[in-house]
Amino acid sequence: MNRIVIVVMVMFAAAQQVTAQVFTTPKGGAENVTFEQVGGGTVHIVYDLVSSDPRAVFAVTLDASQDRGATFTVRPSSVSGDVGAGVKPGTGKRIVWESGRDVERLEIDQFRFRISAQAGPLKLQKADQPAPVAPVAAAPTPAAAPTTQTAAAKPKGGGSAKWLLIGGGAAAAAGVAAASGGGSGGGSTPTASTPGNTPAAANRAPVISARSHDFQAPGAVALVLVTDITFEVFATDDDGNAMTALWTFGDGTTATAPVSSGRAVTQKTYASGGLHRPTVSVGDGRGGNATSDYQQLTANTVTGLYIGTAAPAGFTVRLNLVQNGTAVTGDYVDGQGRSATVSSQLRAPRTMEMTLTYRGGGSDIYTVVFAADLKALTAPSRAGTTLTLARQP
Repeated sequence: MNRIVIVVMVMFAAAQQVTAQVFTTPKGGAENVTFEQVGGGTVHIVYDLVSSDPRAVFAVTLDASQDRGATFTVRPSSVSGDVGAGVKPGTGKRIVWESGRDVERLEIDQFRFRISAQAGPLKLQKADQPAPVAPVAAAPTPAAAPTTQTAAAKPKGGGSAKWLLIGGGAAAAAGVAAASGGGSGGGSTPTASTPGNTPAAANRAPVISARSHDFQAPGAVALVLVTDITFEVFATDDDGNAMTALWTFGDGTTATAPVSSGRAVTQKTYASGGLHRPTVSVGDGRGGNATSDYQQLTANTVTGLYIGTAAPAGFTVRLNLVQNGTAVTGDYVDGQGRSATVSSQLRAPRTMEMTLTYRGGGSDIYTVVFAADLKALTAPSRAGTTLTLARQP
């Protein structure tokens, strides 16, 4: 008789263990789906993943339509970001699709996207109920077993029972959302450049392949503030993000330009002398940046006293110059007793046109060319006179 009682209690214990577990499948799905072609064949699909239970984990799949949503026959495989298993609920979810690897031709105006989200059932267990074990001693009264079964079967929030998430599973469909909209953008473009829920590994920083400027200093000192210098940078982004170049010129000024077809360009005219170390930074708008330095530029001035001779007459000349930005003024005195005021504007590397206005009347125009180290100049005039002068220490 005792043997029969023990068998019955083992059956009650097994029943208790089964009914102490509750499985619920959270409801949810994708909403606010938008998409944008950001460069080449790269497409960003952004969506919000909502759920009735914030602890849920979804399996997200992406389907595409090439006929404005009539049929969804394309299953993109070259995708990254918030797609596949293990996607948690949140806003600003992002999927990056390298379409060139999956389709021969991307006509973005014809494309529509559908996001399916599947949530596995959550396995719940009564937190204050220890796992039951088969008794090995005397059996309790038969009335105790039904009482335990009734308490374990209470839904979440019923009575004083508390529930604890202890696992998950696969399966039930939770929702589907499709993105549509006109224009090449395919609907509205999200304002957030880097969704907080996008894994860091999903975004790769741009790469600067080359940078240059069109002014090459022939010597240790270069008069760079006399002309516009063209700066350019070449960069790529493996994620296809839109890139922007930011130049810092070393004199307190900056400039920006978009990277188009892998290249960005700007121009700069230095307005003061000194050593300048230009740099360029290329950003992708999602936190990725690359920086590179240009050759150091030395912006010197022509301010100083120059003494020499005028050919073919051979008389002496003293020329005192003062530079302010690209404007040059000063005084001229020669061995023939003439004096003049100087006015000039630097317009090319180490080159300027200089006008002498004589105090006794009349004027001459000289084309001044400075040496690479700015320690000498040669200046032929329209009247046939050539000045050859050296800068004094």
